[in-house]
Amino acid sequence: MGPYSSQLKTHRFHSAIEAAELFRTLGFTWEIIQLSAGALDGVLKIRRSIDIVCLSVQCNRCMLFHGGRNSDYVPFCLEMNAVFQHRVRGEPVIPFGLYGFHLNLSDVFFQTEAGANFSIILIPRNRIQQLGALDPNGVLMESINITNNIQLSPEMFQSWIQLVDGVLNDHSSGGIDTDQMNALLLESVRAHWPRTHLGSSVIDQSLRDRERSGALGRRK
Repeated sequence: MGPYSSQLKTHRFHSAIEAAELFRTLGFTWEIIQLSAGALDGVLKIRRSIDIVCLSVQCNRCMLFHGGRNSDYVPFCLEMNAVFQHRVRGEPVIPFGLYGFHLNLSDVFFQTEAGANFSIILIPRNRIQQLGALDPNGVLMESINITNNIQLSPEMFQSWIQLVDGVLNDHSSGGIDTDQMNALLLESVRAHWPRTHLGSSVIDQSLRDRERSGALGRRK
């Protein structure tokens, strides 16, 4: 049996206020401002899979997002079209970047270009802590405590795109493959911090052992 997933929900919004109201249903109190002139046409897709929330936002105008984080989740964000250069906390987003996960930040502040199509995977903090406990070098938790972004290879970036698309595609069953997500997250951190390769075999074996015991397994 595949992992539990809720029905894909698709919401259209035509003002910054409508967008803010939609994010409020996810536990985010954000101020959202339209920065470029013209009629706004946006789409927010949401699917819950197990205890993970995956969402995407497409919008035809430049937008500014600012507000508090939901402390129960760690967000991992990426622009589905790598050519867009948004700004996070005033700095341009790095190409092929995965960003937004810094544990010591209490707010979000980012700007998107017109035509944006960005996605956010919200992973429960306790699940991240469980995964971090399998890392003998402690690099996963160290990384998300000291930085807000990592640069991926084009191939790894595409793997994240495929993971998200498999959840938010209108024709997909929507379940997140947690084995793939765990491995992809760890490998992304290893690639950014090469010293983690020293412990990669230990991490992989620990993941297999914990998955067999159900510590990180899927809930039905």
